[in-house]
Amino acid sequence: YGVDFDLREITCFGLNNITDADVSFLKDHHLSLKFVAESRYGDISYINVNPIAFNNHSLASVNNEFNSILLGGSVSGDLIFTGKGAGCYPTAYAIIDDLYKIHKKKKKIYFENPIKINLGLDHEMYQYYVRTKDSQYITPYISKEEFFKLDCEFYAIIKEEK
Repeated sequence: YGVDFDLREITCFGLNNITDADVSFLKDHHLSLKFVAESRYGDISYINVNPIAFNNHSLASVNNEFNSILLGGSVSGDLIFTGKGAGCYPTAYAIIDDLYKIHKKKKKIYFENPIKINLGLDHEMYQYYVRTKDSQYITPYISKEEFFKLDCEFYAIIKEEK
């Protein structure tokens, strides 16, 4: 996209906090949990990595060693490319190599225009699966600002096919 950004500013929430209770709850609600990196460039631009719980979405059926990339175009609509991943060792090596090169400034991650990156605070409303210290629940549709006010130990954004 052409804009420099600080990797430390990317909203990133991994799956390391997930419990068996989370998996059971999501399964009971027919939700498929995936770890998803998203970026968007435009009036509202952001980069984030979050657990997403898919309901009736094409990405819900991507399993095992398969990976998918979903590209959204204004003319083409959503395009999904799916194929086998490289496996855990080649993928881990590639990630570590990229991070090392970025750290040593041998590789630059950049965006096209000098804009301020909005890290996922778009104006869309989402439902969230939330686990707190005392309960598990699915929120009504709320903004990301409202979501950030919740005290949760684990969450997943719920997305459906548009």
